[in-house]
Amino acid sequence: MLLKRPVALVAIGSVLSLLVSIILIELSRDWPKPTPIAGDPTLYGEIAESILNGSVPYVDVTVEHLPVLLVPILLVGLATRVVSSSYAALWPLITIGVVVFTVFISGRITLVRDYQRRFAFAVLPMLPLIIYRLEIYVVLLVVLALAEFGARRYNRGSIWAFLGILAKGWPITLVGIPFRKGHRLVATTVVGLSVLIL
Repeated sequence: MLLKRPVALVAIGSVLSLLVSIILIELSRDWPKPTPIAGDPTLYGEIAESILNGSVPYVDVTVEHLPVLLVPILLVGLATRVVSSSYAALWPLITIGVVVFTVFISGRITLVRDYQRRFAFAVLPMLPLIIYRLEIYVVLLVVLALAEFGARRYNRGSIWAFLGILAKGWPITLVGIPFRKGHRLVATTVVGLSVLIL
């Protein structure tokens, strides 16, 4: 029954992945090489703290991520100030919400039959890594773009694709969809603006 509910399956898988990763982190704390699985949120927290305290990204603060990925980093930083929680503890909880939402949105994709279930099964084995990384935010933008393209809303889809490009770069491949469907001005504008900004 659960296999027919991809969103619920991924929600349960995400919570179990969080619990298993916490156990692994605690078990390996005294090892010569503790698990690095949850190391990234600490780095994101340092970036967020610096920027929220007035530093300029890419100038005063070393940031190895493209501009759109600063949005989740800073939003979690703001959330930690509101709820008085540690960044590393809050990051996976918020990311789990984004993972579940992404699987939910994937149900709108009509370009491929039964896409949501396939997407959920692809996500499941990677959950222990996904919940501690930034990639799901890029994938969310790509899924939103694909859903819009599938509904023939090429302008909206191109906006999501544009944001995806400014998050990671590789979503530039999505521009081929509106281009092939005859929306060449939109596609070339997205590519031109992306190249100009990046």
